[in-house]
Amino acid sequence: MSDYFPAVMLQGMCVANQCRAMGLRVGDIIDGTAREGARWHRARLTLLWLGRTEAAWEMTECSDRKPNWSSPRECVDWDLSQRDWSRVADMPLFSVPATGDGA
Repeated sequence: MSDYFPAVMLQGMCVANQCRAMGLRVGDIIDGTAREGARWHRARLTLLWLGRTEAAWEMTECSDRKPNWSSPRECVDWDLSQRDWSRVADMPLFSVPATGDGA
């Protein structure tokens, strides 16, 4: 099973089916970064519950404007088709995504 999930493979599905297409189970962690120019937003989601059409997550996030990771909180409003995702194995939580500008 792949550990990388491009956004395009998840389009047109409810979030629960997106999770199923990714092979996610409760307790799995995914990490995704959205980029637009020099701006970025990174989210790390832990699947807490998977229903028929919805899913509940524990989320922590950081961004170019707030580079320190947020405190974890629960959320249910993620559409996974808006960014590419990777399954987290031993990815360090505190790494900051490269800006792509050589800095």
